[in-house]
Amino acid sequence: MILFLQTPQPESPATLSTKLLTEKIEYIESGTKSLEDFKGKVMLLSLYGRGSGEAAGKLSADLAPKFAKEKDFVRVSVADLTGAPGFLKGSIRKGVRDGAKKGEEKTKSLFENEKLEYKPENSSVYLLDWKGIVAKELGVGGKTGRTYQIFVIGKKGEILFRYSQPPEPPKSDDSQKKIEDEIKKALETK
Repeated sequence: MILFLQTPQPESPATLSTKLLTEKIEYIESGTKSLEDFKGKVMLLSLYGRGSGEAAGKLSADLAPKFAKEKDFVRVSVADLTGAPGFLKGSIRKGVRDGAKKGEEKTKSLFENEKLEYKPENSSVYLLDWKGIVAKELGVGGKTGRTYQIFVIGKKGEILFRYSQPPEPPKSDDSQKKIEDEIKKALETK
C-alpha cells in the first residue's frame, strides 16, 4: 500500500525496479553507491533538483530526530542533476557538499534540542544522480527542478509513502506535521 499526501500519481511504481536498485550513483564522499546498499533498511529518500535542494534538506533534517529511534532507518538524499553541464560538475559537487554540511549541522542541532544523541548513522547519505535514473524510475521525470519528492521505501524495496511538494508550498507547520504523521503510518505498515 502506498500512502500519498498529494494527488496519487499513477506512474509511481509499487516497488523499486531492479535497474534502480542496482544503478551505481555517485556518492558525495567518494566512489558510488546503489540503493541496493540500503536494502533491509527503511529508507527516507529525498529527491530534489537545483531549485529544491534547500527545502528538501530542511524537511529531511527536521524529520531525522523524529525517526531516530526507528531500527534500520536511513536517510538518502539524491540530487537529480539531469542536464547539468559536465564542465560544472566540480562546482556542483562543491555546492552539494556545502549544502550537505549545513544540513547535517542543522540535524545535529535538532537532535540536541530533542535531547537525543546524534550518531553517524543519523546523517544523510548524499548521492549525485547525473543521469536522472532515480527520477525516471520513480516516475518523477523532470519534476524536481523547483519541487522535491519524499519517498519512504520499505526494507524489501516497496514504496510505502510518497510526498510531492506542491509548486507553492504551504507556509504553516501543519503541513509538515501531516507529513510526519503520514510517514509514521507508513512505517507502521512496514
